[in-house]
Amino acid sequence: MRAVSALLAKNQFVIKELRTRQPVISQIDEKLLVEVAGIESAQAKFLSTDFLSYWRASSPWSKVATEGAERLAACLRSIWD
Repeated sequence: MRAVSALLAKNQFVIKELRTRQPVISQIDEKLLVEVAGIESAQAKFLSTDFLSYWRASSPWSKVATEGAERLAACLRSIWD
């Protein structure tokens, strides 16, 4: 919300201008934000990232947990067989 507020503070009509160029909000990309809004690439990348990807930061533990679960499942299968 802060990132969008800062963007709107510079130009209150920026979303209207973006939608004129790309009517589907989910398809407004980093390049278009830089071109139309005149913002830095890092801010444009942040603003064009979908919400689910933003909250799903990869954890170094996720790989370890997946490997552990696979080993446990293999172990249980070998006992069952």
